[in-house]
Amino acid sequence: INFTSALQKNIPESATKAFDTIKVIAGRDHFQPDNDVIAIKSEYRNIKIRLDEILYFEALDNYVRIFTPGKTYTLLMNLKTIVYMLPGNRFVRINKSFVVAPSQIKVFTKDYAMVGTRNIPVGRAYSDSFAEAEGDGSN
Repeated sequence: INFTSALQKNIPESATKAFDTIKVIAGRDHFQPDNDVIAIKSEYRNIKIRLDEILYFEALDNYVRIFTPGKTYTLLMNLKTIVYMLPGNRFVRINKSFVVAPSQIKVFTKDYAMVGTRNIPVGRAYSDSFAEAEGDGSN
């Protein structure tokens, strides 16, 4: 009996996905600073998305939706993991469920940010980091 293959057959698919995710995160393979892309797996396909095309990320339990002007991607990963993978100077978390690209914000106040056509509320706990990212703490 090949012990490794027998063991692999008995591991649930969810555990296998978790191990794959851990390997990728540990290697930080998603973000490649050379060409400013993030590599994701969505709908059983590996996809590269340019960071400057991303409008915002939205958390949905254990899933994250990535919004770009032309398409929305859903991936099995939590928002905390996405935040860890991204370069900190390009994105800012504005509430517990949203991370936005400050360069994509059209209008903002201390209470909300308009990204694309969506008004996203700014959480009180995140208002200082949001104001700092926008470069003006008075709004």
